[in-house]
Amino acid sequence: KQSFKRVAYKRDIVIIEGTGHAGVGSVFDHSNARVARLLNSKVILVSSGGIGRPIDEIVLNKALFDREGVKLAGVIINKVLPEKFDKVSNLVRKGLKAKGIEVLGTIPYNPMLCHPTIAQILEETDFELISVDELSLGNKVSKVIIGAMESRDAIKYIVDDSLLITPGDREDMLKLALSCYRDSDKNKLKVSGVILSCGITPGKEIINLLKERSVPVLLANKDTYSVASIVHDITVKIRPQDKEKIDIAIKLIKNNVDLDKLLKSI
Repeated sequence: KQSFKRVAYKRDIVIIEGTGHAGVGSVFDHSNARVARLLNSKVILVSSGGIGRPIDEIVLNKALFDREGVKLAGVIINKVLPEKFDKVSNLVRKGLKAKGIEVLGTIPYNPMLCHPTIAQILEETDFELISVDELSLGNKVSKVIIGAMESRDAIKYIVDDSLLITPGDREDMLKLALSCYRDSDKNKLKVSGVILSCGITPGKEIINLLKERSVPVLLANKDTYSVASIVHDITVKIRPQDKEKIDIAIKLIKNNVDLDKLLKSI
């Protein structure tokens, strides 16, 4: 069961995120529907936000589950843009109701859940940790800043929870990062972490200043573009230690999913 990374098991229910035909069972020559049949489970499908796409995906996949004799307990529409939430929720519910499909909930998109932490970047890459305060590994990254411009121009792009990627010889950029404080907390830097590219490290003075300010520093033996691409391609997951994200996810489910209806359906 541990091999099915996007499938959650709960007694006689299978929750499948994403509604592709092959899905997580494809590595064993099984579709998601076949996996559910083998487990003798009902299914809750989780589809991404939108109107036409989730309806098409869900209807198509329901046909596959029906063919396998698997009961669809309901669907949840996830990551709906807040500004379109009411419209999407109403139209999707109407569209799926006409197909005899129960919508258990519609969940708004929360960007916080898509922000990686410094710890996750470290885990998912071969970057080396060269300076850290243990607590700062939990710092989240909301924006990536490439230190490839003049520092006087870069200052307007640095926001709270920025990750700075720059070669270690750009001490002007590193000093800029050390001078940018949050409006809400004048004692806390906007930069949540630094990745030094090209295998270049700055002088001990800069490293010590970053350490004193609790800024985690990673070293990468790759060019700046490659480092930025690697960070961009990381699949963000909610890990057991991500308490803030877990609390947000729980609140989203409680506020937007009909849990009573869900429990009755299984």
